[in-house]
Amino acid sequence: MRPIRAISQGARAVIRAGRMPLVFWFFTLVFALAVVLPVGAILYGDLGHSLYAERMLNNFDLQWLAEMMNRTDGLPVYVFPPLIALVAVGYILLGTFLAGGALTVFASEEGKYRPGLFYEGCGRNFWRLFRLLLVSLVFYGVVLAASVALKGLGKSVWGQGMEERPLVIFGWCRSGLTVVLLLAVNMIFDYAKIRLVVEDSRKSWRAALGAVKLVFRNLGGTLATYGLVALVAVALALGYHAVSGTIPRNQALGMLLLLVLQQALVVGRIGVKLLFFGSQLEIYRGVTAATAIVEEPPALETPEVPELPAEC
Repeated sequence: MRPIRAISQGARAVIRAGRMPLVFWFFTLVFALAVVLPVGAILYGDLGHSLYAERMLNNFDLQWLAEMMNRTDGLPVYVFPPLIALVAVGYILLGTFLAGGALTVFASEEGKYRPGLFYEGCGRNFWRLFRLLLVSLVFYGVVLAASVALKGLGKSVWGQGMEERPLVIFGWCRSGLTVVLLLAVNMIFDYAKIRLVVEDSRKSWRAALGAVKLVFRNLGGTLATYGLVALVAVALALGYHAVSGTIPRNQALGMLLLLVLQQALVVGRIGVKLLFFGSQLEIYRGVTAATAIVEEPPALETPEVPELPAEC
């Protein structure tokens, strides 16, 4: 299937899913509030008596954090890193849980959001997608290890030289290659998720290696589809920054408009993520259908046996 057609079909799938993006937004909002409210309580408990708390909403001041650490014997240093790690893990697990439901809806015959179907897919697919997530850490780890090795290679080759420019250029190239490889791993494991859900399989490693095979055998279509949807995400981010820059932040109405715009950005990002799933599912269906046609053996015709004349 061509990338443009796959993206068009994926967009129709997202529209046909109805309220599903709003369900994603609701869970994301609840998770964000569970994180932000305690931090906001600490902030206003320390600065609520002054106007400085309002300034902190516009631009977080590291000086306040340093002074708070001084008063509390470095408490944020011990609390914030585990808290950030916990938030990151929780967000990834929430996305894994919701992805199983979204792919179940997209893979169904009707393709429409039904709460029973969605939550059944979330529960049934969570553990298999979680195991796939653990498998993906191996691939991400290999990419990051290769990046560190290239960094060491660059320092050994140009680190002792008098000119810094070659090392800087090499660092840019290494960073760009690392980002591209990380995005490639992300794309591959999107197809692995699709394979696990569509085939109702529990074999995570088989799904991952099958996704690698699918991507490299259809490199043009998979890369073009991923890249075009990624451009939609970039356009969404640029549009948000262009509009948000025109909203005054020193008025209550401006803050309200900014809050609404931020939530619209969250819904837009959710829509882009679902567009990735819908478009890649169409690519997967096209590739597997074509493979099934090629591999299906032709039917053998049974030769007609002439009737023998009856003996007298």
